[in-house]
Amino acid sequence: MRLWRKLIRSYFTFINREKRGLNVLLIVFLILSSIHLVVRLQPRPEIELTYGQLAMIKQLEQAKESKVFPNDSVNRREAQSENPKKPIQWEIFDPNIVDSQTLVSTGLDAKIARRLLNYRKSGVSFKSAADLSKIYGMDVSWLKAVSNYVQIQPMEESLNQVYRRDSFRKDSFKQKSKRLIPWLELNKADSVSLVQLPWVGPFYASEIVKLRNNLGGYRSYTQLLDIYEIRDKTFESLIEHTTLDTALLGKANINLVDLKRLGYHPYLT
Repeated sequence: MRLWRKLIRSYFTFINREKRGLNVLLIVFLILSSIHLVVRLQPRPEIELTYGQLAMIKQLEQAKESKVFPNDSVNRREAQSENPKKPIQWEIFDPNIVDSQTLVSTGLDAKIARRLLNYRKSGVSFKSAADLSKIYGMDVSWLKAVSNYVQIQPMEESLNQVYRRDSFRKDSFKQKSKRLIPWLELNKADSVSLVQLPWVGPFYASEIVKLRNNLGGYRSYTQLLDIYEIRDKTFESLIEHTTLDTALLGKANINLVDLKRLGYHPYLT
């Protein structure tokens, strides 16, 4: 008991200066509470609305009941989305050979369609409709709707169709570039060499080298999609004018590597 009494006295015993401070705080608190109470008890002045304002309020209430806002831009966009100009054209397709125009006609976003083609160009083939979910940003609702229209052909037949289609397509990079384009190894090339490739500027070259150093080397072209807002043309140029030797990957000994080095890895926090 003596210990408790000592603790209570030490915490609840005030000197004269502290007592004066508490009295001032109490007085300020009472004044502010009184002002707040007086302001709240004062009657608010009634707002008189004009005839035009009353008519506008009535019109808005009627529009709210009918859920029609002719002057609302948001609802106009919703109405347009509910009644699109171009109807969706459903057709059976093979994701290993389909072009972006066919994907867009089925309702897929054009940016995701280009990303699907780039993913396919990296050497990956789709074995089922579920593999389409691996595409970054893939619309789940579109994937559910289109799953019944995905028909994957045997690999040999798909490659023959791709070869016949691409044999009539001109290579845009070779057509536009009149200078000799070097052939580089992506896991060895420096930023100076990468700048010589079409659609690869100093920014993308430095980001490619930076990501490669943090990863310890690229094992797949799809890892290039981790670069911030990499352009589709840049991604295609890297696939076309570089090779990827996974034997050059640098591995870290998990039993010896320190925390700071692991923190630089893009896939670790």
